[in-house]
Amino acid sequence: MNRDNPLLCRATSMPDGERGDTGPVNDLLTVGTCLGAILALLGAEQVVIRRLRKSVATRIVVMGTRGKSSVVRLIAAGLRGAGLRVTYKTTGSRAVFGRPDGSEDLIQRRFIPSPLEQKRALRQSGRLGADVAVIEAMSIRAEALRAEVRGIVAPQIVAITNVRRDHTTELPDPVSAFARAVPRGVTAVCSEDVPGELLVRLRRRGISEVAAVVSTAGEGSVSVPYEEWQSNVALATKVCALLGVPRRLAEEGLRAIKPDLGALRAWHVVGPSGTWCAVNGFAANDPESTKLVLRRALRRWGRPGGCCVGLLNLREDRGDRTEQWIDELSRTEWPFDRLAVVGAVPWSVQRRLRRALAERLLIPRTASPERILDKIASGGPSSGMLFGFGNIGGVGAKLVDCWSREGEPA
Repeated sequence: MNRDNPLLCRATSMPDGERGDTGPVNDLLTVGTCLGAILALLGAEQVVIRRLRKSVATRIVVMGTRGKSSVVRLIAAGLRGAGLRVTYKTTGSRAVFGRPDGSEDLIQRRFIPSPLEQKRALRQSGRLGADVAVIEAMSIRAEALRAEVRGIVAPQIVAITNVRRDHTTELPDPVSAFARAVPRGVTAVCSEDVPGELLVRLRRRGISEVAAVVSTAGEGSVSVPYEEWQSNVALATKVCALLGVPRRLAEEGLRAIKPDLGALRAWHVVGPSGTWCAVNGFAANDPESTKLVLRRALRRWGRPGGCCVGLLNLREDRGDRTEQWIDELSRTEWPFDRLAVVGAVPWSVQRRLRRALAERLLIPRTASPERILDKIASGGPSSGMLFGFGNIGGVGAKLVDCWSREGEPA
């Protein structure tokens, strides 16, 4: 030891208590270093996101409760009709990324869906030289929706389909959530189905333009190769018009559209003892939307043989929707001669539905589309309208795939 250095001698001879005084300082330095590293990472992330945005000149986000996937496809088809290179991403019935040539890539997920998927969509769009990217908003929590729309995509146009009661736990006030998620300075195009309160809130936030779409039969009616809500078609054609696409070209693109998995369609399906008109209403998850779809289906396809059987699909990861449907079916009369319930049907759900529906309730207890139809027919009736609703995930998607593969379009 160098005893000629008084500072060294003093440091090595400090009592234990005095040497400990530097602990808080070291802790502050560690916290400061960590915060600095986090801020640096966040800054680098923002640089990446801004670069991704710049790679696509025009970005459109479609948000709302129902019809988002359909409107994304409608907008993309209308813009392609004008020769634009368009990419699109849907999240709802089946998550896909659409390429400029109209082909699609199924989005494979290892974990739960994340808004960070939108970064990947922007990156792919830029690599493919897209003029426009049309992206479906996927978040169901207000804070995540704002971060996704304003922080990641930062669109120039936001299309809002409707505002209905769904995801009640995560999104108790959808009007406020949607209004706050729209970035300032964009063009917000709203369907006629949105409540006036949403328009008021958007204007209060200084949104540059709020264009309410009028979907009257004369003005908004456009032919598409499947049953589609004219409010969705009118919303899409309005967005195309804002981007300078002539209506004639937009309509040409719409006539060549590929429908979403959840689009309202029907097939004649042959069962063990008769033919069913199987209707895909699975994408209308909430009771309000389902009632609208069911009324339209009955007007369009009627009741073959005077019979209508409801086919309710429940998902294990959508407990709030299951509760919503149990309450609805327990207190409201629906025009079903029988109700078959598939998917995740715990005993507590069965007991409550049995009390409300008695002998009209059927639990097939199988995920096989063919066996479900056999079970329904064996319990009577043997033919009629089979209306699928509740949720398209899991068993719902299997049923739609089976009907479209083995049935004849109705």
